[in-house]
Order: sequence, then C-alpha cells, then structure tokens
Amino acid sequence: MALDLLNLEEVKISSDLSGKIILIYSTNNQGKSKVASQLYPKQTLFVSTEKGYNGLGGIKKVDVANWRTFRDVVSSLTPKKKEDADKIKEMYKCIVVDVADRLPDMAQAYICAKNNVENISDIPWGGGYAQLKTEFNNQLTKLTLSGFCLILICHEVTKEVTNEVTGETYMYTQPRSTDTKVGEVLKDIPDFTIYLENRGADENGNVILSRGHLTQHKNFFARSRFTQCPPTIDPFTAIGLRETIKTACEREAELLGVECVNNEELIEQQLRELQANQRTREQVIKEIRDVANALIESNNKEEAFEVVEKYLGEGVNITQTTDGQIDKLEYILNDLIDMAESKGISW
Repeated sequence: MALDLLNLEEVKISSDLSGKIILIYSTNNQGKSKVASQLYPKQTLFVSTEKGYNGLGGIKKVDVANWRTFRDVVSSLTPKKKEDADKIKEMYKCIVVDVADRLPDMAQAYICAKNNVENISDIPWGGGYAQLKTEFNNQLTKLTLSGFCLILICHEVTKEVTNEVTGETYMYTQPRSTDTKVGEVLKDIPDFTIYLENRGADENGNVILSRGHLTQHKNFFARSRFTQCPPTIDPFTAIGLRETIKTACEREAELLGVECVNNEELIEQQLRELQANQRTREQVIKEIRDVANALIESNNKEEAFEVVEKYLGEGVNITQTTDGQIDKLEYILNDLIDMAESKGISW
C-alpha cells in the first residue's frame, strides 16, 4: 500500500506521562525510587540492577544482574504479537530502570563474552566498540519506542572541569556513566532530565524534600525537550512531577498552536489517594522493629544500632521521632532490610 501523505493525522502533544522518558539522578536517599514507584500505583515494573526497591510498595520487580537478562526483559516488554503487547500494556504503564548507569558496563561485558575476549579493546579494528554501541542503542530504542512511561534512575558523579574559553575551574555534576560514547545515550534520549538537589534537614532534624531541577546550570546537567518547562519541582514529589510535565506540555502546545490531550486524569486521582494514605510513622517503626529484632537475634545488634545512629544521631530512639521524620525512618528500614538480606537473615 502506498503511503498517503495527504491524509496523515496531525501530531498532538500529550500532557500525560505515557510515552515520556524521564531521567532522575542524585546522591542516595533523595526520593528517586520512591517518587518513581508512585507515578502509576500498582502498574509499575522495576527493572532493578540494584535493590533500590526495598521499602517500596505497589510495584513489581525483576532483578537484572547482566545484559542478557536485560535483553530478555526488553523482549518480554515488547512482544511482536499485538495481543501479547496489549496484555503487557494493560498490566504495566511505567517501567523504572533502577539504576540505569550500570547498563553500559553490563552491555560491554556481554559483548566481550560474545567475542570471547577479556577487554573490548581486544576486538580488532575497533569492532568491539561498534558492536557495543549498536547493541546498547538497539535495546534502549526498543524500550523507548514501546509507549511506556520510562524512568531511568542514575547516581550522580561530580568532577572538576575547566572552561576552555575563560579558564575558570569549577565542579560539575552529571548522571554517572554518561560521559562515554555508549553511556551518553542515557543523556540524549530523555524528554526530561531531572537533577535532585539535596536540601538536608531543618533545625528540628526533619528531612527537607529534594528540589528537582529541569534546566541546565553551570554546576549540573539538567534539561527538557519542552521549551516552556518550569525550571524546578519544589518539593520533588510524584504529584509535583506529574503537574510539572503537564504544565510543560500544555504551554508547548499553546505556543505551537496544536492540540494537547491527556488520558490519565483517573491515574492522577489514584495517585492523590495513594499519597493521602501513605504508611504512618507507627507502621514504619513496627517494620523497623521486626527487621531489627531478627538482626539482634542473629548477633548483629551493634550493626543495627549503627544504622539508627547514622540517621537519628547518637542515643536517639526511633520512638522519639516525629511525623516529620518519617523519611529518616524509611531510610533506616531500607538499610536494615539490605543488611538482613545480605546476611541471609529472615524476619
């Protein structure tokens, strides 16, 4: 059938999250995984290269230890049969790769094993690097064109740089593993790249939620494909992220004179209900006690207490916390769960 260029549909801008690609990066415990898990309640799949999902609810996860497993996940999410693809889309609306900055190394190890070499430079005539770039791009392209809301979570890396024109030297922060020819794809494909600013705690020791930046800065990388995007999300929450992206799309559509559509009002309402019913401080404390007791019974009392002290300070008991410190309690819970799992301790 010949392509009919006279009857193509006009492109519309969608202000919802379907099909959007979002990269979020920061130091640890700034809310990346937590916010990502709340965008689509009970319809989110974590593709996990590390256990960043401990303490999260309402998600499903698949652990990915190597590139071969990642390829299998991508194939499963992008089946060729329409009926199979529709079933997957009905189950999952959001795919979270946590963390994405491990993918380049996984892909490189895969190419080396495939060519039976120890180092990618051992493949003659630079062929290894060409294979690596092709393999990495192909799998990422499949995922990005699949129509899911795709969240790429990365750690940050800060290095000293010098301005070639002025000679000025300063510190610059960007997503880890994105300064190579393969890893730079992770910076190129997102519609929104968000840097989370660590704001520490207030005078009462309560965690201040991160501020998300969406525009480039001298000292960090951030950007949006939408020219009318608000520069910050403050505080950085799931509702704030959704509303910022919606605003960016609606403004862009108005500027271009095109139609803007949104098909996810129901999901946004579900998100508000979810956040209104988050776990209470008492519930988190109970979970902490369950894990801590198991650690103590296995002769790990001192290590467990060190985790509490790390977040609350010396001599402070978890029962002395306030509702404003629930984030600190969740950090404690996550660390204790990690410790118990690493030691093979059940609770």
